[in-house]
Amino acid sequence: MANLDIGTFRLDTANEPSFSQLTQGSEIEKDAAVQKIYDLAKTKNGMEQWNDFAIALGILGKKEVALGLFKDLIERFPDHDVLRYNLALSYVYCGMNAVGRYHLIQLSQSANEKSFRKFSRESLEKFESYLGITEADDRLKDLQISYFRKAILAAAPDSNIFLSLGRLLFDRMNKEMDDDCVLELIALLERGTKMYPRDSQLMEMLLATKLWYEPYKSHHSIADQLACISPSSPLLVEYLSRKKCDTIMHSRTSKIFRVLVEEYMSGQEEFKQYALKDLAAFVFLDPTNTAYRIMYALALACNKQYAAALKQVAKAEQEPHKDYVYFFNVSQIFHKCGDKQKALDYVEKAESFVETEQDRTDLDKVIALIKNDSEWKIA
Repeated sequence: MANLDIGTFRLDTANEPSFSQLTQGSEIEKDAAVQKIYDLAKTKNGMEQWNDFAIALGILGKKEVALGLFKDLIERFPDHDVLRYNLALSYVYCGMNAVGRYHLIQLSQSANEKSFRKFSRESLEKFESYLGITEADDRLKDLQISYFRKAILAAAPDSNIFLSLGRLLFDRMNKEMDDDCVLELIALLERGTKMYPRDSQLMEMLLATKLWYEPYKSHHSIADQLACISPSSPLLVEYLSRKKCDTIMHSRTSKIFRVLVEEYMSGQEEFKQYALKDLAAFVFLDPTNTAYRIMYALALACNKQYAAALKQVAKAEQEPHKDYVYFFNVSQIFHKCGDKQKALDYVEKAESFVETEQDRTDLDKVIALIKNDSEWKIA
């Protein structure tokens, strides 16, 4: 996040030459530098040296490994404010902005040193400003949306009016997962692309919005129009590459996503509200990934947001290629939403995909729990 003016703390000055090589050296020099930082950590085995090694891993792009190491260090050294701060930023660098923000808020309130609480508050303010989520940002966006909604009523509004309002609504759609906002945005962009059919930015935004709203439907007509005016569009390239493998269910999950799900399931209630936002962000960025969507729906159901959970299931049901894990997890969602019969229906569907003894054992347990109206822990 190059434009985010906050960074992690390195603690052992002996590592400074190695960090210079990590950021400026060749690949061979980078490998040698991280090995030197690791060797120092192994030798001294102190919090400062392992902290620096975790930062080095992050610089090399091994963000999820760095995150895991910071979490381990917090368990070993729970009272060190700098470690807690670096952990918060590690979440941010892994794309979990809301969880990172949660940890910065906690640190701004409970850091051991008063000066560090102040520093954390200042970092939090910078981060919120960077994300555009301050109260002032929200007020400004509301005013801008109101202005552009009036401007769009003109007989022939400029294409920039469509783009400006579209970006504001797209941002709101991302943050609020609001279908009403999406429908307004689609109508806006369809009108805009009819008036300005050669505007690649409007066409890209329309395709992105349609992919979010109807992720499993074909949008070839929009893609074809975009191909005519911007054949190298990154969104178009991604869309076409996915269509080549559309007989395979998009069920991959990243390590970072799995970490987020595990932390959500074991976290405190306040933490869960932040984790939910990051789970929603994964779905927003990869709308055809059914595994992301179903795990997000399961988290919503666990949080008693039943209508929202079932809305995500309804979207996932458009995916034609389903498997054991899909039906097993959807059965849990319906059970948590209070629909016992639907839960059993999806268990029955899962039975046709059983491959291992463990699958069979899990299903038998689920059937018994559903029939007894009992809850079970989500793994």
